[in-house]
Amino acid sequence: MSLGTLGPVSGGRVIRSDEGDQAALDVADLYARVLPLARVAAPSGVDGLDVLQEALARTLARHPDFRGVRDPVAYLSRSVVNVARSWSRSASREQARTERMGHGQRVSHSDEDDVDALLDALPPRQRLCLYLRFVEDLSVDQVAVAMGCSAGTVKSQTAKALASLRARGLEESPDRG
Repeated sequence: MSLGTLGPVSGGRVIRSDEGDQAALDVADLYARVLPLARVAAPSGVDGLDVLQEALARTLARHPDFRGVRDPVAYLSRSVVNVARSWSRSASREQARTERMGHGQRVSHSDEDDVDALLDALPPRQRLCLYLRFVEDLSVDQVAVAMGCSAGTVKSQTAKALASLRARGLEESPDRG
């Protein structure tokens, strides 16, 4: 299958095959649908756009015309989570090196910084579950489909994330209750 038409559509590009059995894929729409996920999954200090761009580059390198990809949004979403995990591990290793050298102290100045720090401390999968459940207001089953896992996994990851937030929130500020 060769790449049929590349042309501008709403500020993006349309990728479609020469065969009539595949619908056109609007990359701008794909970006818009996956960007909120990328922003949440991105490690601290990394822009979600960078994560999304890297994920799209990796996806297109593997599937130049999205051939064999049944659901491009789900495939790109999974790729975003994988890139974010990889970058998070790299950032964690770098932070550990910095802290061993005594240069990695964070000073929090507001409640918003405290919430950001608590969320940043969560593993990406738990942070993603919280985002999809409570910000995007998706059901457990919808989150499971979006993340490519079972409903039970979504429930357990959400419960672990909430328990971790509660425990850390109380440890760091016992006057709030």
